[in-house]
Amino acid sequence: RADYDRTEERLQKLMRPYDKREVISLADTLCPFVCDNYAIAYVTLGSGEEMDFTTYRAIFSAQRQGIDGQRFEAAKYRNGVVLIMELDTKRKAVKNAAALCMYHLNLDTANCCCGYSGEFASMKDFDIAFQQAVDANRIARLTQTQWCAYGELGFWSVICALSRSRTYMQVYNAAIAKISEYDKNYSSELFVTLSTYVKYSGKVSQTAAELHQHVNTIRYRLEKVKELIGGTDFYETVSTLIHVHEYLESCKK
Repeated sequence: RADYDRTEERLQKLMRPYDKREVISLADTLCPFVCDNYAIAYVTLGSGEEMDFTTYRAIFSAQRQGIDGQRFEAAKYRNGVVLIMELDTKRKAVKNAAALCMYHLNLDTANCCCGYSGEFASMKDFDIAFQQAVDANRIARLTQTQWCAYGELGFWSVICALSRSRTYMQVYNAAIAKISEYDKNYSSELFVTLSTYVKYSGKVSQTAAELHQHVNTIRYRLEKVKELIGGTDFYETVSTLIHVHEYLESCKK
């Protein structure tokens, strides 16, 4: 277990800004083989529960046996496992390489969520590849999909980036605090209303129907949010706010 903890600490370091020399040093420690083309996948249980210790032991025992024609390294990270995979561009796409590794490790793809990075050619970008895999996994769990490629995240990739922006997070925290304080002081449901409003792409009538409220009640609540947080493009502002909130909540699991 101590070895697992040390590896996890090294992976966690990659989530913080580091100079490229430090990234390469960490990559060399985590991945003993040097490869010109690689990708990273992060696999968790679809339920969000942590893999138990017996599962980890089975994974690393199977990894030591290796796969013919496929070099990879497995490492525990939080409640899942990170797969660092060498790619053969003539034969394997990233998803196929991840599926092969999961099969070899006896991980049931039907009960797992796998997020995977794009292809990378330099270990100096190891931290980016790792972050992409983690982001893709979080969105897979959030959207309840089994496979998620970072390159196909679209709008969600912007949400992931905003959640790491100190400038935007100041705006986010201030807005959430104002809405939460109003809800607490007046026993209102501004945040629930916003979440439902975004869920239905800004359609007031559908928001009202789900919350069993009159449409004028919903309009009043939305106007109150406008007063509290301001902004010119209201729907874009609150849509971003709610999606960042959902993403941050998924990070806690």
